Amino acid sequence: MKAIPINIEGIQFRSKLEARWYLFMKNLGWNIEYEPEIEGINGWIPDFLILGDGTKTLVEVKPFQTLTDFENDYASQTITKIGNAIKGLKIDAVLIVGSSLNLKKAECGGGYSFVGGKILRPQQEELLTGGFLAEDLFAYTDRPGGKISKIGVCDEMNWYHDVINDSHNGGYDLDKDNLNFIYKCWNKAGSKLQWKSKVEIDEKEDGKYLISREVDEAILKEMNEHKKKFIKNEME
Repeated sequence: MKAIPINIEGIQFRSKLEARWYLFMKNLGWNIEYEPEIEGINGWIPDFLILGDGTKTLVEVKPFQTLTDFENDYASQTITKIGNAIKGLKIDAVLIVGSSLNLKKAECGGGYSFVGGKILRPQQEELLTGGFLAEDLFAYTDRPGGKISKIGVCDEMNWYHDVINDSHNGGYDLDKDNLNFIYKCWNKAGSKLQWKSKVEIDEKEDGKYLISREVDEAILKEMNEHKKKFIKNEME
């Protein structure tokens, strides 16, 4: 399916899926940048940069729906491309996310932890047997838990280090209240996109705007009301 560009909060996203992840991560309270300019990256433009607690995490958004999608040839090509692009740079991790928030229950985490995508961690090449990037699925965590805990992500199996909040204490967990909070943030982001309509700055004989680019329904109504008043004043 062809991606549909959309404008949200003054940012022109390449797809609604990118826009949803932007809104979702903002709702979580993460500090994010869209298509960041990072010196030294070659052949790849990250969709997002998450500026964590002293950490830098890049995000790649793909239309993956299931865990199988994260393991197919296209996914492997994407990982190779990312590895080549960030080689030698100080990046803490890269997250690859798709169109599904919850892919499965996390195997090692306690409580309500679940898997949300894949995580790639740059490693020293001489310490690796399988390549430049250490790969794993990532899980959402709030360890030690509770309503006031910050939401982060960590490896499901390899390393329980929360790459957003730079926290590592031997495990990961997710409180039920924070599980509900994550879902609320995701659903809120989706709902905001549902209330977008397409319009274009153009005119018809009746003074209304045509359909072609994304704006809120309320803005569209306001624009057309303003247009009507302007035409009325001109006629008087």
